[in-house]
Amino acid sequence: MSGAAVTAGRSEAWRKRLEGLVPAAVETRRVLVVGCGSVGSFMADELARSGVRRFVLIDPDTVEWANLTRTVYGHSDVGRLKVDALSDHLRAVFPDIEIETRAERLQTLGLGLRDLLADVDLVIGAVDDPQASGRISRFAYATGVCALFVGLYRGAQGGEVVLSLPGITPCLACATGGRHRIEHDSGGSVSRARDYGTSRLVAEVALGSDIHMVCTAGVKLALSLLCIDDPASPLGRFAGDALAQGRHYLIMGMTPDYFLFPRTHAEALGQYAFQSVWMGSESRTECTVCGDPGQREPLA
Repeated sequence: MSGAAVTAGRSEAWRKRLEGLVPAAVETRRVLVVGCGSVGSFMADELARSGVRRFVLIDPDTVEWANLTRTVYGHSDVGRLKVDALSDHLRAVFPDIEIETRAERLQTLGLGLRDLLADVDLVIGAVDDPQASGRISRFAYATGVCALFVGLYRGAQGGEVVLSLPGITPCLACATGGRHRIEHDSGGSVSRARDYGTSRLVAEVALGSDIHMVCTAGVKLALSLLCIDDPASPLGRFAGDALAQGRHYLIMGMTPDYFLFPRTHAEALGQYAFQSVWMGSESRTECTVCGDPGQREPLA
C-alpha cells in the first residue's frame, strides 16, 4: 500500500462496501458506551467498522477468562481493564479512532456523567446493573441526548433494544414498564435474576450468537439514530419511521415458542425461532425522568 493511498490512518478505500449505506456524517459522531462486556464490546467493534471514529468507554471491570466466549477480547487481555483492552482492539481495526476511557462506576462519576454527555451524540447502555441503566436514562433524558439500551433475557433466549429520545419517547423505566406488565399478565417471567447483595444481574450461561443477535439489531438502530437527521439516508429513516409509528421498543426471541411470540405470531406461517415484535409505550405523568416537567428531579 502506498503512503499516498492512506488518509488519517486508513486506506482511502475503507468505505468501499459502505458507500451509499452509511452516510459519511457518521464519522463525525461521538458515542458513549457504558459497559464493555459482551454487549458493549461487540457493539463498539461493529460501530467502529461502520465508520464511527470517536468513542467514550466506561467500565470499571477487568477481562476474565469467562468473557472470552462472547466478547471481542482474546487471552492476552485477561486481567486487563476492559476499557484498555477494547481501546486497543478498536485501534487495531482503525488506528485513527479517538477514544476516551473511564475505568470507574457511574456512581463515582457523579455529575461528571452530565459533562461527558454534553459532548456525545448517542449513549449506549450495556450494563448488568439496573440502577446504572436508570442513571444513564435519567442523565441522558435531562441533557437531551439520545440513548439506546440493550438487554438480554434469561439465558439469552430473548432480548430487547429500547430507544430513548428526549421529548419523543418515554424514558427507559416507562418503556420497560410495558414489558413488565406483559410478564405479570402472562405469568411467565423472562427477567434475569439479580444478585441479592449488589442488585446487579447475575451472569448466566448463554450462547454468544444469541447475545449478538440482539446486539446486531442494536448496532443497526444505533447507526440509524446517528444519521436520523439526514432525510436522504435510508438508514436514518429506519429508526425514524419506527419512531413516527410510535415504536421504540424491540423485543426478540431466539428459541421456539418463547415469551409472547406464540400469541403475536399465532397466525403467521413458518414460525419457529428468531422472531421479533415492536412495541410502544407512553410516559407516566408522575415519572421523575420523562413525566410532567414539574415532577422531574434535578440531576444529582
